[in-house]
Amino acid sequence: GPDFFTHFRTGDLVTRLTDDVAEKLSWFACSGIFRLYEAIFAVLFIVVMMISIDPWLTVWTAGPLPLLVLIFFKSSSALDRRYDHLQKRISSFNAVMEACFSGVRVIKAYVREKAQEEKFDAAAEDRRQAEIDAVKVTTVVDSLYMYIWQFGVVTVLAVGGFMVIKRGLTIGDLGTFVFYTVWLIFPMFDIGQFLVKSRQSAVSIDRLRELERFPVMVKDIGTETCTHSVKPALAFQDVSFGFPEQEGRILDGVSLRVGSGQTVALVGKVGAGKTWLVNMIPRLVDPSGGSILLDSIDLRRFTLADLRRNIGYVPQEPVLFSDTVRNNILFGRSDISDDLLEWAVEVAQLKEELAAFPNGLDTPIGTRGMSISGGQKQRLALA
Repeated sequence: GPDFFTHFRTGDLVTRLTDDVAEKLSWFACSGIFRLYEAIFAVLFIVVMMISIDPWLTVWTAGPLPLLVLIFFKSSSALDRRYDHLQKRISSFNAVMEACFSGVRVIKAYVREKAQEEKFDAAAEDRRQAEIDAVKVTTVVDSLYMYIWQFGVVTVLAVGGFMVIKRGLTIGDLGTFVFYTVWLIFPMFDIGQFLVKSRQSAVSIDRLRELERFPVMVKDIGTETCTHSVKPALAFQDVSFGFPEQEGRILDGVSLRVGSGQTVALVGKVGAGKTWLVNMIPRLVDPSGGSILLDSIDLRRFTLADLRRNIGYVPQEPVLFSDTVRNNILFGRSDISDDLLEWAVEVAQLKEELAAFPNGLDTPIGTRGMSISGGQKQRLALA
């Protein structure tokens, strides 16, 4: 519903569905898991070989393990905070960037380039600082995992040297042990990196689940379909509407009837709720109170897909896509014949103007129809 897009800005949604998924979850779910398994098998193999040489020296080598576990649990909360802050800054940056591109004409018309540039620079600086803060924590944790095991090599040399002198450990066995200890460094680094990425992925998963947990404004629970026997007569019965998080109602106690074949114009002052009243017919929003009946049947009893399929709806602000004139009219429908397409163009009074377009129906109209006039946008939306 519209409350969803009020709560989540376009830039935020793009970040969650691209950066959170592609940059964070993809590595964790693919390369990260495979590298973890590879590292675990390498560690198990090396530890078994070390035990076969000298169990006591193996115990000394495993000394850093409790410290590594402690580092992970102590750093988890810091990692979560930094990554959550980073993703929010990326979302804010993308939202500002999207606003700059979509509103570039208005920005230039009012000579607001400098103000928008300052806003963009501030968002970019916030993101840069958040990236640096996150990298600092990640680097510290990764480095600790690697260097602690390198310290393990020193421990093996010291303890192993003592055992060569006092307990008869051969120099060959000590050399082999040192080799295995060095070999452990990179698998342990991979495990440490996986644990860091797991915290990063946990933040991204929570951000994606936040989208799923957002309450649905319009629920598709109907089972009936709009058959030919259903008369196109609408009745609004004591209809009220308002957003849960806002005080007061946009509409309150509206009742009216629209008979089959009638043409009705809604007239009222700005902000009276005319658009919201129309939006309730295809159930883009549902009334907070009361009911809307189609031939004495509550709209909520129809399936959303079938109800909307049988309603022609043109929003107050035309919404066009970065495609050709033809594809904007067809809007993904493959059952429209060329004759019907030509009829729609003629009824919308676009036929003569299309003849002047470079490629006719196959002319691209740019982002949101920026290459055509405001009147042409309205008529193209009607077609």
